Amino acid sequence: MKTKEKPRLNLSFPPKGDVQPKGFENVAINTDVTVIVKGRVSSISANADEWDPNKRFSVDMKSCEIVGPEKKVSLDIAIKETREKV
Repeated sequence: MKTKEKPRLNLSFPPKGDVQPKGFENVAINTDVTVIVKGRVSSISANADEWDPNKRFSVDMKSCEIVGPEKKVSLDIAIKETREKV
């Protein structure tokens, strides 16, 4: 029986890198998070080969924010924060 591979995202942030993940201190194993990465797409591939049928893309990151389960926001606060950013 063939095991179904799950999509995966691996992010790496060098200590002296230009981009540092906001909210990283709230990350824990087996918790659901939302990751917001902003940047520019630098490569895209969609392989149809049997040995590598994956779709991939790379992003040169400009910022990264991690929102964990600890941050619960009411609808009123979310609307207010959205208005402030737009």
